[in-house]
Amino acid sequence: MLKSAIFITLMVCLYGCSNSHNIEVLKIDEITVSTFKNLRESKSKIYLPGSAIHKRTVEWLSHNEEGWEPYYASVAPGNFMIRGEGFTLNVGDKWAILNYEHSTGEYRQLSKSITINEFKYLVQ
Repeated sequence: MLKSAIFITLMVCLYGCSNSHNIEVLKIDEITVSTFKNLRESKSKIYLPGSAIHKRTVEWLSHNEEGWEPYYASVAPGNFMIRGEGFTLNVGDKWAILNYEHSTGEYRQLSKSITINEFKYLVQ
């Protein structure tokens, strides 16, 4: 019984701990930003390094490396989908879901509470 209680407590603690992503943001080349309306892609554009949107996206990923939680469900497209080599960031009104290739070669999916205003730079 004591072993079970210790195991459950450990699992709750591990599940509740936040994670950080390991995206090498300085190596992000081009990104594709897609806008969604009613779950359908309405616009898509590629941004190269040096563009304002590329720079802001890299800055956002750098400033938001910490505080992510594991996320195990599939998610419908939010307002924006940002794709780069090895990662996809799905942005909704109050959440972001990050899929990325970890240094081990496996893909991970994480979620984070956000405000859509953090991505107002994508609306042009």
